[in-house]
Amino acid sequence: MPVPLPRPAFLVPTLLLLLGGCGAEDTNGSSPGADEVEPFRPGLHSLMIEMQFRHANIWFSGDAENWPLADYQLHEMEELVEDIVDFHPEYRGAPVGELMAMITPALEALDEAVERGDAEAFRSEFAGLTAGCNACHEATDREVIVIQRPQTPPMDNLRYSPGSN
Repeated sequence: MPVPLPRPAFLVPTLLLLLGGCGAEDTNGSSPGADEVEPFRPGLHSLMIEMQFRHANIWFSGDAENWPLADYQLHEMEELVEDIVDFHPEYRGAPVGELMAMITPALEALDEAVERGDAEAFRSEFAGLTAGCNACHEATDREVIVIQRPQTPPMDNLRYSPGSN
């Protein structure tokens, strides 16, 4: 005969009672190691993957002339550059914080093209951004990492073309 499963109404309170002591403080009123916990800081490799993701999304939204989406993606990339500079000013001896400045002029020029809704300038400035990424990789002995204009959207559930639902 099968064993009956607990009813969901009783399962949650039971789990809460059983797990209630897991985060309890010790008898002296402090949690062990609380002073030693540092906030999460993503690794440079994770941030660079996010850069590739934004790079691709900027391309596909600008190529579709969806300027508001391109603007959003571009500003997300600019914030990401700030995070990289803050979290990883140096990485394995390379002055990453300083090197990120290599793409700043390209980001600014691309931002201007997006603000104007200038498709031709967008394509040109996007190529400049891509070249800036690759120049940084070469300067850090990571020339094996070659960024190119994306051929396939990174996601198929994001509409790049402008328009409503």
